Amino acid sequence: MQIQVTRSASRRQQKGIDDLYNICQEYDPVSIRPLSEGAEPGEVLTLLLLERGQVLAFLSAEEDGDALEISAFTHPAYRKKGLFTRLLQELYLQYPGKHFSSLYFQCDEGSADTMGYIKHTGCDFIDREHLMSRDMEQAEPISHSGAEQNPLTLQSSRDPALLVSLYSRIFSHSEEESAYMVNAALEEEKIHPYVCLLDNTYAGLFFLQTGKRNCYLFSFGLLPEFRGRGLSHSMMELVFSQVPDSCLYLLVQVAESNAPAFALYQSSGFRLKEALARYRLNLK
Repeated sequence: MQIQVTRSASRRQQKGIDDLYNICQEYDPVSIRPLSEGAEPGEVLTLLLLERGQVLAFLSAEEDGDALEISAFTHPAYRKKGLFTRLLQELYLQYPGKHFSSLYFQCDEGSADTMGYIKHTGCDFIDREHLMSRDMEQAEPISHSGAEQNPLTLQSSRDPALLVSLYSRIFSHSEEESAYMVNAALEEEKIHPYVCLLDNTYAGLFFLQTGKRNCYLFSFGLLPEFRGRGLSHSMMELVFSQVPDSCLYLLVQVAESNAPAFALYQSSGFRLKEALARYRLNLK
């Protein structure tokens, strides 16, 4: 068996990855997609294990500080034969002199083989993320109370300083973490940042990524001093006003532990599409 390592898959390598993914989906349908899908060139390291030209397993990894985010797929006929372990060992060799503290796995808990590995290695459960979807043609208008006395206005903004300031205060992230996220979003033409104001005072923030059929809402939040005042639904109406008519579904990902956000999305017409769990393997 041969291992290939790449940060930019060739057409042949990508076909091998796609073929294996489809085989895995037929055997054990899951919601996980390869990390390399949609990533910028060079952002994700991918390792492929081949035999006679066929990809039997592949692993994608992305650095996150002193941790690695991992996604991996193995041919159903070759599972429990140590292929993933071989790829993991080769992965460590790609970072000489670097010692990672953790590996993070996003898992579909419906996969028995995946959960068997998670249990065997003693991974810790971190959180469960729900992907929710709103049918923009069929969903009923949202109902809310109290927000009429506090109307919000909307501004499109690509001002990094303003966005970083709001992001760090809303989500309690450091200036450095906030700047990384905001700058990454500003590099994408299809991601549109918006700020919400109450009486000419900045109150909230959200990002909307537009696509042909689906749009994605993320980083939706109000500053702490504006919470509990019935403004969330009013802000959600502003989100809907910016969704293009061509968009059929608006998608959002929310942590299961974030009960207020989950309730807000449900009451705004979002319905549960799938759930993914995140696990951590401590290496130290």
